[in-house]
Amino acid sequence: MELTIRRRTEEDIKKFITWTYDGIYSFYDNNSQAEKIKGLKESVHLERAFSVVDEKENLIGNCEFYDVEEDGKDILVLGVQMKPSMTGKGYGSL
Repeated sequence: MELTIRRRTEEDIKKFITWTYDGIYSFYDNNSQAEKIKGLKESVHLERAFSVVDEKENLIGNCEFYDVEEDGKDILVLGVQMKPSMTGKGYGSL
């Protein structure tokens, strides 16, 4: 599977908000917290927020880059999320 990152769209964000996960992973649900929903909606304008699509432009995930300070050092962190229907299939190791 070939993956590409691209700028987020408002349509992508509408889909992200519907993503829910089973069992112990339900804390990743995007529709569970008003703050998380607000953050996703605002992220369409962020330079470090992207959608992940496959070779057919199917939306399969999202990612964001964050600056975090730890022990007086600035660290760049990558946060990723995969579409729930694709989890548990070994794609995380690609």
